[in-house]
Amino acid sequence: MGLKEILDEISKESDERTQTIINDSKMKAAQISMQKSEELEEYYKKKRDTFLTEIARDERKLFAKVELDAQKSLNIVDNQIIETTINEVFQDVIERLKKDEELYLTFLQKQIDHAVKVLKKKEILISLNSDDAHLFKILESRVKTKIKSGEPAVIRAGVICSAIDTPVFIDSSLGSILREMKPDFIRLITQELSKE
Repeated sequence: MGLKEILDEISKESDERTQTIINDSKMKAAQISMQKSEELEEYYKKKRDTFLTEIARDERKLFAKVELDAQKSLNIVDNQIIETTINEVFQDVIERLKKDEELYLTFLQKQIDHAVKVLKKKEILISLNSDDAHLFKILESRVKTKIKSGEPAVIRAGVICSAIDTPVFIDSSLGSILREMKPDFIRLITQELSKE
């Protein structure tokens, strides 16, 4: 074997080793590239899942806020409807009671008799509104206790009774009585609305 053949053999061997190294390097590069690609894909999948979870949470929060705001608005409307209904009912009660003078006198008499029991006085002062002042004489003849007419009261209906010698008084105005009954009315109306 001559020098040229030895050199060709070494060159061939060198080329083969170089090609093997290049092929091995390409394979390792491909494996590393595939591994990094899988790692990146896993990383981005986790990021995407986290992002989607955050979006879903934010959507739930926003939906809950919108729902709460809507409920508050409905409650305001419901309260306005309830308040309007109660005021209309109160107005109707007062008008009906005052239209029937005998019934109204009986109501006033019962309120005065109740005040007499509470105040425990032999003489009491009663205040009616100015439209009902003409009813004083009739009431005076109906009640067993001595009554005196007081200043006209700023009420729509009913009577305010007070002890003559003390500042104690009993507000039996129809507005006051109906205000005390208001929570019961609200409860009844709310129960009826919840049935719908």
